[in-house]
Amino acid sequence: MRRGIWKALCMVCMVLWLFPAAVFAEEEAVCPGCNESAYAEIMTGEFVVRPLDMEVNHYQLYVCKNPVHPGPHTFLAGDSIPHSWVNGVCSVCKYVCDHADNTTPASCTEETQCSVCGGKIAPKGHSFSWKIEDGEYWQKCDECGYETAKKAMPAEIVLNGADRVCATQDYVFSFTLPEGLTQAGAGYEFTMMGSEIPLTEENGVYTGRIETTWYDLNDSTFDVIFSGITEDGMFVSYRKTVTLLMEHVGGTANCKEQAVCEVCGASYGDLNPDVHVGGQELKDDKLPSCTEEGYTGDTYCKGCSVKIASGSVIPAAAHQGGTANCKEQAACEVCGKTYGELNPAEHANLVYFPAKEATTSAEGNIAYWFCDGCGKYYADQAASKEIAQADTVIERLKEAELPKAEDPKAPQTGDESNVFLWVVLLGISGAAVVAIVFVAVKKKKSSK
Repeated sequence: MRRGIWKALCMVCMVLWLFPAAVFAEEEAVCPGCNESAYAEIMTGEFVVRPLDMEVNHYQLYVCKNPVHPGPHTFLAGDSIPHSWVNGVCSVCKYVCDHADNTTPASCTEETQCSVCGGKIAPKGHSFSWKIEDGEYWQKCDECGYETAKKAMPAEIVLNGADRVCATQDYVFSFTLPEGLTQAGAGYEFTMMGSEIPLTEENGVYTGRIETTWYDLNDSTFDVIFSGITEDGMFVSYRKTVTLLMEHVGGTANCKEQAVCEVCGASYGDLNPDVHVGGQELKDDKLPSCTEEGYTGDTYCKGCSVKIASGSVIPAAAHQGGTANCKEQAACEVCGKTYGELNPAEHANLVYFPAKEATTSAEGNIAYWFCDGCGKYYADQAASKEIAQADTVIERLKEAELPKAEDPKAPQTGDESNVFLWVVLLGISGAAVVAIVFVAVKKKKSSK
């Protein structure tokens, strides 16, 4: 823009410099500085072309030689003289025709003659634009409609880059150029800003980075532009729109760790005390005994050591197992303590006493069973029929009840076995008497 302004200023100055001389150029060269024409002398072979009519005229140059008023008015434009064209060049002032006012323009492929200078104007050539349709590309002249041969489009450039990026992270992408494309390029574009992106290349893979400082935080999206050039010079570009996130998203916070952003992997936000991790453990749990309550225990999070749930009381288990009998309660198989009531149907030690005949000297007894646990007598082994102790005794025989001589059971003459029995019984009786006397004497002595 500055160049344009300077060019305009220079043009205005030139016009203003030449304009005073042009006023009088048709008559005589009067110096605008000294207002004299007497000192204006023609400069042989020197000409100037005015910007306003330089295509058709040039002006003879004069010089003011007034010694009294030297200055910038020294050179004056004199008479206006038409160009004398030779092959598009004025033979007088050597001005080269720019064919700006030509009314016979050349075509794309054929030359023409300038209507101003008569010089040849070369064909301007085709003004091509690239066309792409149905997977093919070619060039078409915007002037004459000429079209080049169609070619198959190269494969599309595929960008390897995320669809979303957090405003706190650089956006990194990569791509490769398919066969038929060279000169990889990339850039980014927000609504109000954009720029090229420098690329690095390794083994045919081009990598670019958009730094966080380049983001326009007023936009929620931006475009990544990536391109290549075909062998015949067509520029091929593609765009990928990326969402710019101002806040992290996704992930699940727990009692121990913050949520992790699913886009950039950064931790963010607060812990969530309602989501526990790290497993659970029981504390203060207690098994019940036969007489004491137990407790299931309180559940604690291993991650944050917070109690998740309270336990509950386990009732006392009560005694169990063991067998009660007539003498002893049942012994608990858990704690070993006795409990409950005696069981009269279960005898501790049922002893069998066989039947014994009574004699004149000793009582006999019937066959019976005696429990030393409960001290009861029974007539049967199953202890189903209780009897009194007296019921077991057979009274001693009286002399009258002794067997008679004719009794086959009475001792027979010559039967020495019965005599021997009587001798033994007499010996036992004597020993008993001696023992009683001995005990009585001893007690008497001890009492003294």
